[in-house]
Amino acid sequence: MAVKQTDASKKTAEYGGFRSEGRRHEEGTIWFPLDNIGKIFPAIQGRRYSTLFRLAVVLDHPIKISALEKALKRVMLRFPYFQVELRPGVFWYFLERLENPPEIMADGRSPCTRYSLKKKGAYLLRVRAYQRRLSVEFCHALTDGTGGTMFLRSLVTEYFRQCGTEISDWLDIANPDDRPEPGEFRDANQVIGVEQYPAPPARSSAFHIGGQLIPVFDYRIITGLVPLSALREKARENGASVTEYISAALFWAFQEHIDSLPPRRRRKAKLKPLRILVPVNMRPFYPTQTRRNFFTYIDPEIDLRLGSYDFSEIVQRVHNYMQVERSHKSLNRHLSRNVSSERSWYVRIIPLWIKDLVLKAVYRHSGDGKNSTSFSNLGGLVLPDEVSKHVQWAEFIP
Repeated sequence: MAVKQTDASKKTAEYGGFRSEGRRHEEGTIWFPLDNIGKIFPAIQGRRYSTLFRLAVVLDHPIKISALEKALKRVMLRFPYFQVELRPGVFWYFLERLENPPEIMADGRSPCTRYSLKKKGAYLLRVRAYQRRLSVEFCHALTDGTGGTMFLRSLVTEYFRQCGTEISDWLDIANPDDRPEPGEFRDANQVIGVEQYPAPPARSSAFHIGGQLIPVFDYRIITGLVPLSALREKARENGASVTEYISAALFWAFQEHIDSLPPRRRRKAKLKPLRILVPVNMRPFYPTQTRRNFFTYIDPEIDLRLGSYDFSEIVQRVHNYMQVERSHKSLNRHLSRNVSSERSWYVRIIPLWIKDLVLKAVYRHSGDGKNSTSFSNLGGLVLPDEVSKHVQWAEFIP
């Protein structure tokens, strides 16, 4: 029996595989649930925490807006699971497809601010341009730094193709000429099935630097540039990776700050450990095509009650801790805790508005309060030769 193809099904087909993994909402539009990690971000988003992070490149010429607009339209077809808005359900939020790609925005004074995740029709990413800088701001409910990097690499490469550059090799970059793979928008956290692992040990509160809060919507950034080759060489000299070396430098800076405090404040500060939250991309451990959130955290620490540490000692402690914690067995404990709590029947039946309150309280208690700071390293931004020679540097603002 022949089946007549409706206009809705034609639109679905344009998004290559979206229908096979998504679900049909009652109005006929396409929707799918937030991934396991993304579920917390709508609850904690506010004026002081937008849940946005930014990836950007600075080129050797002013951005050509017309070429960027054409590139964005093509890349959004390659990443249809990013052309969505957040919608509330009875028990959970879900993502619903928007008909048109986002418009390019002028860059603002303060990045990653003045954003309402729950506003009707709000995209979960913003493409911004100013002079030679091309930026994309992603909501963490949509994707993580690795997924955002995949999108940025595709957008920048397609932008240069629209400018007339012939790309000889797209490397592992998503080419807008290709169709999306169904696995790209799967929740990889759910696929693994690690509910049987015990949860990681609970953490105590960590030391925080005191001070006055900056005004709402202000975002103060200190930027530094260092040659990657020199940084890698310095890390190798200390027997550490770049992430371990910079984490150790952060610990050293915290220790120097505490040692500079008056005696009474110094003694009080040392009662709490120094702890740094370091995101870990899970894709190298569990190969997956997902472009959505798939990461967990490890949290090295030092206890100043035991005495002062020299820099080489800090590097060694951080290196040893990360070597142990960046293993399947240790990382599975974090994934197991997240997935098993979401699948619990009593969690699933709690109304959304109550979940928001609970998740916000959990984040305040187990998120910011448990760590002195965080440090993210996305690694190098690899682009085709025809493109990379025009990129002066890349930026990441978590």
